[in-house]
Amino acid sequence: MRHRFPRRARPLVAVALVSFAAFGGAAAAHMARKGPDLYARLAVIQVCRSEDEAVRRDAIAMLRKLGPRAVPAVVERARDGEVPDELFFVLAEVAGPEDVGTLAGGIRGGSEARRIMAAKGLARIGTRDAALALGPALADPKLEVRLAAREGLRGHGSDVLQAGVTEALGNPAMIPEFIRQVLVEAGVVGAAVEPVIESLRSGDAIRIGNALYLARHLFADYPPGKERESALVGALAGVLDRLDMNAQQVAVEVLASLDFEGRTAALCGIARNRRYAEHVRVMAIQGLALRRDTTAVLALEELMKQPRFMIRDASSATLGRIGTAEDAERWLRLVEAGGLEFEARELYLRAVGEAGTAAMTARLLALLVKSETPTTLEAIRRVASKDPRASAPAFMAFLDDVAPQHLSWANERLQDLTWHRSGLTELPRTMEEYVRLRDAIHKEWRRWWAANGALTAEEWRAAGVTEIETDLASPAAEVRFGAISRLIRLDPPDLEPRLLARLDEPEEYVWARVVEVLLARAAPATREHLRAQVGTGSGRAAARAARILGMIEEKAAVGEILRAAERPETAVRRDCAYALGRLGDARAIPALLRLLKDGPAAVAAEARISLETIGDRTIEPEMIAGLASGDREYRLACASILGRVGGPGSIRPLVALFSDPDEILQGAAFRAVRSLTGRQASLHPTEAEIRAWEKSLEYRRP
Repeated sequence: MRHRFPRRARPLVAVALVSFAAFGGAAAAHMARKGPDLYARLAVIQVCRSEDEAVRRDAIAMLRKLGPRAVPAVVERARDGEVPDELFFVLAEVAGPEDVGTLAGGIRGGSEARRIMAAKGLARIGTRDAALALGPALADPKLEVRLAAREGLRGHGSDVLQAGVTEALGNPAMIPEFIRQVLVEAGVVGAAVEPVIESLRSGDAIRIGNALYLARHLFADYPPGKERESALVGALAGVLDRLDMNAQQVAVEVLASLDFEGRTAALCGIARNRRYAEHVRVMAIQGLALRRDTTAVLALEELMKQPRFMIRDASSATLGRIGTAEDAERWLRLVEAGGLEFEARELYLRAVGEAGTAAMTARLLALLVKSETPTTLEAIRRVASKDPRASAPAFMAFLDDVAPQHLSWANERLQDLTWHRSGLTELPRTMEEYVRLRDAIHKEWRRWWAANGALTAEEWRAAGVTEIETDLASPAAEVRFGAISRLIRLDPPDLEPRLLARLDEPEEYVWARVVEVLLARAAPATREHLRAQVGTGSGRAAARAARILGMIEEKAAVGEILRAAERPETAVRRDCAYALGRLGDARAIPALLRLLKDGPAAVAAEARISLETIGDRTIEPEMIAGLASGDREYRLACASILGRVGGPGSIRPLVALFSDPDEILQGAAFRAVRSLTGRQASLHPTEAEIRAWEKSLEYRRP
């Protein structure tokens, strides 16, 4: 049949086909528009309600594939109730500026993972509103949340950061150091000033505490500027009475770090106020030392008259730091006039020593004649050291009629100032000896001054180094000791090489003075020299070099020390054994075992200590075998080492020694078992006890 429909029906069929096509196109268009939303809603329902993990996983994959089209369904679900973390993560990955509010809710609560994703989502959006929403994240306990917040705030203005700081100050978990870092990196440190001031005035304990600690970490290095410091000083002063003692101390620290003139008045008020704890008042007094101010000087002089010693003492020390030469002159006149109580006199002299000049040396020496006190002696030392050339003549004049008890002291001070050794080597026992010695010293210093008085202080130092080198070659140990002490005080740039030249010093107490400095400094060049001396130096020098390398734990020197441990000198092997224990390198074990077994007693003792220190348990079999040695000292050492490195297999060999006729060996075995098991061993342990001891060590093996 050629035609399926009758001719008269064909128009109707055509109309039907067109209608169906139109409806189909509309349906397809509708599905194209609404289909992703329907899929998203279905996927959200599956994530929220399905208990099948595979279904949930496929639904999350679908939502991620839909991207931004999935956001409305997730947001709608979030409005109706809590959404699982998986859905929130999808939202955080694709959310836009219109979803900032939903993400902000994730910042303020939920799991760590949710807070992290919320912060990262807001940082990704990057708008001003998103940055403002990140404020709470700055004080989040989780570092990753804080880092995301820092990233999201980067590039925004100070008003945004100020809002973030305000938000963070109300959080007990705020970390001041982190907020400081964010502000410094952004270059808007001033954004913290207003939030800090507002928090101090808020009356909220958490905000006040956070504001204080942020101010302490920030404003000492980055002052807020004088135009803002007035309000800050006022806020700090206003809140001080309501704080506990620790918070008051922080507030005083902040006040002391500011430049505004009002901070001096505030600190003086705190220092005078007896309602505050002494520690707080002392901190306020010490805070005045950061900048000189006439008001502060007068206040401190007044505080030196208060009954509390801590207040007077702190005031004296601070006066010395901020006082001028004119102030010191006034204080010294007060002391010279007399009438001061002893303690007040001492406090003023202390301040004079700090602020005075070398021109006061003669007057202080005159006071010393009347009343010798440690404070007077220290004040003289301090002012004289400020200008040795100006103060040396006063000491020489003092020698003209010096009292016996001051002769040695005056001579030592002159030596300190000029670096010249006068040759005083004895103390007078009779008046005749004193007169003779005084005349000799006086003559020596006059001779020296005639030859060197016109030279500069630097030239005195150079001449002093030459004298020191001469004294270091002296056969008298006390002369060499004095030379070393003077050299250390002089502290020339090449001090360490000069001290290293004394590695072969024959007198131990002289060498001990050298070691103090080498241990404290030990520059790379010094370490290299010591390593070389271990192999090539004399026996004494090599031994000392090895010991120092061990004491400073120079691990790079293990090779040199191991080679030096083969040297024939007992002292070298002993100190190499000591050093190897301090370095703790397992490569030293074979050498230490040899020294333990074949070395002299002093060497073996150091090897035993080092093996115990390293505690390498691989040597246990050899130590067990050593318990049967014919060498009593070696058996003792093996028992002692097993107390440190032994395992279950060591118990029975050690217990066997409990019945040894040598009581000392018995004691060593007892101590070893007690060290291993933590239990007191009985003389005749039962089999059950032995097994219990072995059982307790089964889990000790590496």
